[in-house]
Amino acid sequence: MRLALYQPDIPQNTGAVLRLAACLGVGVDIIEPCGFLLDDRRMRRAGMDYLQAVDWRRHSGWDAFRAELGRDSGNQRLILLTTGAEICHHQFAFAARDVLWLGRETAGVPPARPALAQPGHGGRPGLGRGLASDWRISGRWGWKEDGVSEQVEQRKAQAAAWFTELRDGICEAFEALEDELEGAVEERMAGVAPGRFERKDWQRTDNDGSPGGGGTMAVMHGRVFEKVGVNVSTVHGRFSPEFAKQIPGADEDPRFWASGISLVAHMQSPLVPAVHMNTRHIVTTKSWFGGGSDLNPMFPNEKDTADFHATFKTVCDRHDPEYYPRFKAWCDEYFFIKHRNMARGVGGIFYDYLENDWAGDFAFTQDVGRAFLDIYPALVRRHMNTSWSEAERQHQLVRRGYYAEFNLVYDRGTKFGLMTGGNVEAILMSLPPVATWP
Repeated sequence: MRLALYQPDIPQNTGAVLRLAACLGVGVDIIEPCGFLLDDRRMRRAGMDYLQAVDWRRHSGWDAFRAELGRDSGNQRLILLTTGAEICHHQFAFAARDVLWLGRETAGVPPARPALAQPGHGGRPGLGRGLASDWRISGRWGWKEDGVSEQVEQRKAQAAAWFTELRDGICEAFEALEDELEGAVEERMAGVAPGRFERKDWQRTDNDGSPGGGGTMAVMHGRVFEKVGVNVSTVHGRFSPEFAKQIPGADEDPRFWASGISLVAHMQSPLVPAVHMNTRHIVTTKSWFGGGSDLNPMFPNEKDTADFHATFKTVCDRHDPEYYPRFKAWCDEYFFIKHRNMARGVGGIFYDYLENDWAGDFAFTQDVGRAFLDIYPALVRRHMNTSWSEAERQHQLVRRGYYAEFNLVYDRGTKFGLMTGGNVEAILMSLPPVATWP
């Protein structure tokens, strides 16, 4: 990427642009005649004391500049940054070989001077955005022409592999619970075979028709778990302009990568708490982890609630003593059904935009997954062999209806999946198999 200054008037401005170019490693083309004498002494007086660090070229006029531009190999676009553009700079897709063209301070550029595109909005906008795009594309901010830097690629692969490993461990533990049912409840469920997960792969297509990753649904219907889904996905592409405004880092560049695991369990027994857990890693021009788990009993049990919270508090305290009170409060606030003025369950932890230190944040996210695998099967075992009444079952179905309301109205994961063209069946896996409303 290069900058082209068309007949600049003010040496201090030109010096500032050259200084910026030196810092960012961007070439500069100066198209004469200038409004000042262009020589090393005057440029240094303007504050440009490392002129030798800049790849800058002088052109005797517009025609000479265009002739040299045309001799460069590869596709190269001349992009005019102007306040009169129809396309705002943050909506324009800059490319690595673009030449960003700035007009004369006092007169801009003559109307007869064509450009292939004209991003800009107010003042001399777009320059920082355009150079930022060059940094991302070239790898200086982690992005390369064909993806992202090697380090970011390795981290993404680590995160995606962990989510798959966690999925496998959870599925194995849940299938074991299906085999442990006994007593009167086993007799009650005599017509239902011990459940096993069925896996179904899906592929995603991005907005422009290109491949956009995919995932695997793992769903089980059994005699302990009426319906449980443990899904993993790794998707990539570009956010729509509207949705990009809502995602950190995407307003600068709409490209994204996201991987994660999402689990929701609806139980046969109303005495066994339903549960939700998910963890994820998202990369835009920023990179962060998020997730958590919350317990949703039909009939709250103080010991279950205390043990569930204690398990996650131990994990949080191991990484940062401030995590648990912060993430518990976040969970209580997030999993609240506003239109019913009631909590969805008894809480847990919820966190997002965790980007302090990648290795530490990843380790914490892994520990959240391990903690869930430690505590939830233990809670299921406490209650799964206890008989229940029809009245308790009806209460369970009503509570499931409230759960469905939250996921369809408020859940950000549901919105993210639908807005990024994810698999609808996988996204709505969280809905219960049967529910009623009073």
